[in-house]
Amino acid sequence: MEHSMGNYIGFFVRDNLGQVPNQTGSSWSSCPDIIFAGTGNPAPPPLSTYTSPAGYATDYGSTVYTTTPPTPNYTFLRALNTNPAATPQAPITGRAWFYWVESDLALWPQNWNTGSVTVAGSAINYQPITTTANNQVVICNLPFIWTPPPPAAGTHYCGVSWIENNPTATPQNPALGFGAFNTFNDLVNFVLQNPNMGWRNTTDVTSLGYTWTQTTGVTGPSTAPPMFYLGIQCKNMPTDAQLGYTIPGPIPSIATISSNLTPISNPNMLNMVPIYGWPGNAVSSITIYYKQGPTQPQTGANVTVTLIIPGQQLASDTLALLKDAPEHMVLRSTLDFVVNRETLAGVDIAYDIYAAVLGTMTYGF
Repeated sequence: MEHSMGNYIGFFVRDNLGQVPNQTGSSWSSCPDIIFAGTGNPAPPPLSTYTSPAGYATDYGSTVYTTTPPTPNYTFLRALNTNPAATPQAPITGRAWFYWVESDLALWPQNWNTGSVTVAGSAINYQPITTTANNQVVICNLPFIWTPPPPAAGTHYCGVSWIENNPTATPQNPALGFGAFNTFNDLVNFVLQNPNMGWRNTTDVTSLGYTWTQTTGVTGPSTAPPMFYLGIQCKNMPTDAQLGYTIPGPIPSIATISSNLTPISNPNMLNMVPIYGWPGNAVSSITIYYKQGPTQPQTGANVTVTLIIPGQQLASDTLALLKDAPEHMVLRSTLDFVVNRETLAGVDIAYDIYAAVLGTMTYGF
């Protein structure tokens, strides 16, 4: 494991464009430091474009080209060094790993794929990344050439970045050494402790027209969870549009849950449903239905599918981490829910924390 955000020193990878080390941001799965740079024609710009102040403040988008035959996607990984020991005379070298997964609200490491990725013609998914100064934005020197097969209709792939701070002499796939993840608590704890990880789980829907349907997976833990929430969050969406969703089981354990197309009640609507009876290792999905009204959504508006884990299911050490976590990973009672207090060794550290935001999938305009 790495370190919690409060004392983190190393290669820092953002969850979203507005995030800085030890501070908050606006979403969890919109990592701008996973850069999809096209198909190589035209050639990507000089690497200094991505590491300049203007480049670091730019989200280069989420377009992944998936065709038959597969198209090469030039992918770069970027990070901010927060280790003050790095100097030109004593550079620090980490190892950048690129993974990809089928779209899912739970980022289980056992599902991270390494295939269909090459670096300099070799079938590997890693390369060095070096820093020579504190607060320096760095990027891997070579593109990861990713040639994924076409995904299922209405779905997409996610990119995962892992910057290894103290790499082994012989590269060893970090995802194979994380240990077992048996519960949602295990995954929440893992995500909170690793600011060197980035997740790109976004789709630009501006080209899909006035109506669209999109699906993302929902994979549960090996141990059946007592309960969790699934649903949608809106950001600056027009109230003359309509949204609905369907969660098809897993049948027969859970009957299909449907929310018919209904008008968006307010621009930042939150529509969540509690899920009970989910079996261990069960896999399902959530499909979003959208119908635009007279008003075109503004640039930056989005609909985010969200997976929320109630605080009472989290262990004391996870709640302690969540107390200081970025705000986009915490759902507080003062915002949406009635407080559920928990005391740890006589100290009410959970105070207004109701739940952890474990997974998000953003459909952006």
